[in-house]
Amino acid sequence: MIYTNLCGDRIRISLKRGEMIKLFGSEKRLCEGCADTKAALGLLLEKAVTECGFNAENGDVLVEIVGNISGGCDIYFVKEKVAPKLKGSKNAPTVFEFESCQKAILAARAFILKGYSPAKSHFFKTEKGFYILAPCGLGHQQTKLLKGFAKRVYSLNLAAAVVEEYGERLIADHAILTLSRL
Repeated sequence: MIYTNLCGDRIRISLKRGEMIKLFGSEKRLCEGCADTKAALGLLLEKAVTECGFNAENGDVLVEIVGNISGGCDIYFVKEKVAPKLKGSKNAPTVFEFESCQKAILAARAFILKGYSPAKSHFFKTEKGFYILAPCGLGHQQTKLLKGFAKRVYSLNLAAAVVEEYGERLIADHAILTLSRL
């Protein structure tokens, strides 16, 4: 278990797969809002406060859980006052998660066939799947088209940061255009 204090208002707890299973019982239980899961998260937060100096006073703390490259998860505790900066930024790229590279290629081809051409996009691979990070200025119709092929869609700075940190960048800059030509 690795605790990383991020500027006093945010903390990341990285769990390996075995640690995650031991603490939560299973991946499925981690995603449930049951009392056991909440209690385990409460213990992690308490440890973050006592051992790492995370300041949880004066406001609520939001929790975000994302898979990491070890097969475990990263748990982010974020003070509510800084959450809008991380979550609601208009400059956050849209992150499209695909089950396979082939699905990402099909999405890119459909995107280009519709006549759309994004200025910048990036393509990443992680243990969990493939990701296209599209620019923040992506239009509603463009987003809707890519969502049709994607497994999940995120519009958070935090999601983009996790993909960039743990993923391997396969195509930089014009990823959608490059993928459409494969």
